[in-house]
Amino acid sequence: MERKSSPRRACSECKAKKLRCVPSRELPSVCHRCHQHAKDCTFPETRPRKRQSRLHNRMSHLEEMMGTLVDRFPDRPQHRIVPEITPAAFIAAPGLSEPTTTNHDPLSCGLVTFSDAENLCQTYRRMSHKHFPCVVVPERLGVLELQQERPMLLQAMLVIASWENKPRQVALERLYVKELGSRFFNGERSLDILQGLLTYLAWYHFNVTESGQYHAYRLASLCVTMIVDLGFNKKPPQGTTQHDLILNSQPAPEHMTTRKLEFWSHEARRALIGAYIQSTLCALMCRKQSPIAYSTYLEHCAVSLQEDSEVDTDKTLIHFIKLLRIMNEVYSVFEYGDPDHSLSMGDDKVQMVVKALEGQLHSWRENIPLELSEHAQLNTWGDLAGAYAHEIGLHGNLRSRPLSAIRVSIMFDCLAHVEDYMKRALAISAEDMQTWTAFDWRQLTYTIMLASKISVSIDVIASDKESTARIAQLDSYLGVIYTRTQELFSMTSTPQGQTHYFHRLLNQWKGIRNWYQTVLQKRTATHFNEQSSRSISDTSVQTSHDISNQIQATPFRPPQTLDSWPDDNFGLLPISTADFMMLESLEYP
Repeated sequence: MERKSSPRRACSECKAKKLRCVPSRELPSVCHRCHQHAKDCTFPETRPRKRQSRLHNRMSHLEEMMGTLVDRFPDRPQHRIVPEITPAAFIAAPGLSEPTTTNHDPLSCGLVTFSDAENLCQTYRRMSHKHFPCVVVPERLGVLELQQERPMLLQAMLVIASWENKPRQVALERLYVKELGSRFFNGERSLDILQGLLTYLAWYHFNVTESGQYHAYRLASLCVTMIVDLGFNKKPPQGTTQHDLILNSQPAPEHMTTRKLEFWSHEARRALIGAYIQSTLCALMCRKQSPIAYSTYLEHCAVSLQEDSEVDTDKTLIHFIKLLRIMNEVYSVFEYGDPDHSLSMGDDKVQMVVKALEGQLHSWRENIPLELSEHAQLNTWGDLAGAYAHEIGLHGNLRSRPLSAIRVSIMFDCLAHVEDYMKRALAISAEDMQTWTAFDWRQLTYTIMLASKISVSIDVIASDKESTARIAQLDSYLGVIYTRTQELFSMTSTPQGQTHYFHRLLNQWKGIRNWYQTVLQKRTATHFNEQSSRSISDTSVQTSHDISNQIQATPFRPPQTLDSWPDDNFGLLPISTADFMMLESLEYP
């Protein structure tokens, strides 16, 4: 086959005039035009053309497009602040986005001055040390360092530490939530965001406006999701990855070795424990399954912090984890998540299980070291767990006739744990109660509700002086709590007409107090009638006794406020008129 010749190249003259270059018939080496006009027919020198990579062209095009899009964003920072990478830094899983830095922070926006920010950060350090030691800010991080390295944690700290200035707190929270949503939307995950979210959740009652109970559960689930994304729920991977450069979470000095690491940094381990504590408490309150389960690695992290503590509060975390594990067992074995509050086991089996749980709680207390024996939070949580284990006395079919002695005994034991809790809670100074976490207030509300539910039963089952004294004591406790909460509410500087968590608590507790006082007045009148009846004749005694029976048989109508516990019912049936009528219909002597 004859080989095709390559196409002829144009000469310089034809190329300059953009004409077709055709060889002449007389002299093929010269083009027809140059031969006709007697011009030199020369051809330009050829050089091999360098072909650019398609990938290079594509990347250049994408970079140009990205630059155009970024230029369209408003308020784009002119300079990016890159946090200093310390030798103690870094390890984690690939595929996580790099943290973004914006100038939308409270100091740049003028919401707080630098001096105010310093004071608020010190306030937060005191709050976290006393009530939530799972997000401990290193001493080396001042306001400037936090602004550069932990901007989201700084914003959360400023929000919750501003609880005494409600207008400023609202503005700070609005800014924080907007920034948090933006970072989540962009797929950013980091230790900074996680710590900020844990801090915000711990004191969310300062900001929540509606159903805080389920709002907290959603936030806690979000924290757990981030824990899993960051890989903190399992041992760190071997080797250094991009993830660590983002998180600053590798435990030094082992990060230079090739052997597999056992734990993340102290801050990452605390964050894991904090997410477990908060999500478990939220799940127990909402009577839902916990989004994160107990694991051996979780306990090992707590033990490692106890043995290699950076701060004294690291030694307490293992005890909180073990206690919550017992409470989760209570939830599972008694099926507290059952919306109908049915009880599949008999009273004898219930009593056996309750005693086994009491044994676990006793062992838990015995294992608390001597230096932590007076730890206020551990002790109140222990009382709470005891009441939670005995709450089962209120479940099942209370309309059965008669109510068993076992069930009555469990309810009275539950009330004893509630009384112990309230004694310890009131022993805490008013200054410490100011910075209680949302979960501390939830626990208090839960015990008050348990006490009121059991008091309904006491009022029907027993009418002796001892039971009257117990109801009076509960009313006294609630009176002190009510007064303290009023004082705290006045300190928040909440504008007129604006809602606040403390204000809602006061409205709920006011209805409970009214009921207590009405019951006490009725009992006082009954005891007075009984004493008067002893000083008259047998006939008069009989008449007086009949009148007394008529008074006691009249169904008591509780205030309507007791029928409404929108945020704090914790899965318990609310106190209602039906409760009173049902219990009084049991006709106990």
